[in-house]
Amino acid sequence: MGNREILVNELGESRVALGTITIGATLLEPGLVKVGGEGKISIEAHPAIGAIKEALKSADFKVEIVDDARSMVWSKLIVNAAINPLTALLKVPNGELLERPTARGLMRALAEEAASVASAEKIILSFRDPALLWKRSREKRRRIIRPCCKIFFAARRLRSTRSAAAQLRV
Repeated sequence: MGNREILVNELGESRVALGTITIGATLLEPGLVKVGGEGKISIEAHPAIGAIKEALKSADFKVEIVDDARSMVWSKLIVNAAINPLTALLKVPNGELLERPTARGLMRALAEEAASVASAEKIILSFRDPALLWKRSREKRRRIIRPCCKIFFAARRLRSTRSAAAQLRV
């Protein structure tokens, strides 16, 4: 939270777009991650985002442009607030939390607490019940790929396209 404001302060409004990614990953070793299911990259609508969107899509990422990225960021924050501290404290993978009734109860309590802050800030969340998201993420197929390479090649393609580079210099 607050990253957009810091970047706008340093780079200017015309060079910053807020977004989230919902592709979970576990670092296995440098350059190799285990992907935690399918997901997407959501970026707020912005006049200069076209080139980045196309570069990411050319690297086989699912990309969507959204009107309200704040809602997506808060929604992701709530899910992460419920999962990340417990996996760190219990030293278990995300999916194992769902197998433990006490952990599920703690996840729900953490999510509800974070959601109450979002509500106080008048943020409309992208879901009603985070437990449904946890269930869906557990059911997704797991596979090992090298997404860091996908990002590298997307960035390389972006640099080699003069019109795309011109769009980024807005």
